[in-house]
Amino acid sequence: MNNLVALLNKSSEEERLSFALFVGAIDSSNGAIKSAIWKKSTNLFQKAKGAKPTYNNILRRVADKLKIKIYKWESAESIEIKICQKVIETALDQMSDYQIEQLEKELYKESKKFGKKYELIESAGILSSLTAAQLSGFGVYLLASTSLAFVASGIGIALPFAIYTAMSEVISFVIGPAGWIGLGLYSVWRLTSPNYRRLTSMIIYITIIRAKVKLQLS
Repeated sequence: MNNLVALLNKSSEEERLSFALFVGAIDSSNGAIKSAIWKKSTNLFQKAKGAKPTYNNILRRVADKLKIKIYKWESAESIEIKICQKVIETALDQMSDYQIEQLEKELYKESKKFGKKYELIESAGILSSLTAAQLSGFGVYLLASTSLAFVASGIGIALPFAIYTAMSEVISFVIGPAGWIGLGLYSVWRLTSPNYRRLTSMIIYITIIRAKVKLQLS
């Protein structure tokens, strides 16, 4: 859990406040955030009284619940990406060809906002790139931000302002009047408890923060 706190310490105060909201913490302090995560996750683990799951424990339990294959050697970052990809793949399975085409266009427009060096992800098709086995850099940020839009619209979590302003077109498309996203993710969420849903959203948001820190995005 200390590694997670160290990552959050590199984020902005707005991001910390948003993260505290996601996990149900009383404020954005390290102690309050850790306490909220443990409260949401401890009852999901069969551990001795007083034992607290690590962030890696939480990641692997959520991945298992979402039926994602994880290897013993995989890093936290690798598991985070797989969880985000699971959300995207589940949504895409429920979308029409037209909806997928429109989402691709919105993602392309979003990537252009960040400058020329981030447009390279379109070379193999943006959605194909986001669900590829090897994903890094800006692709991870785009993946996580988009998957958070899908998750938030599907389970009624308000998106942080910082995410909305950075991904406005994609989010507007995802939560648009058609209302098909919530149904699209039903096949995943019907298997999970409210705490699993909250932890999944938390993991996706952590993935965004990690990508922003690496890319030094404002």
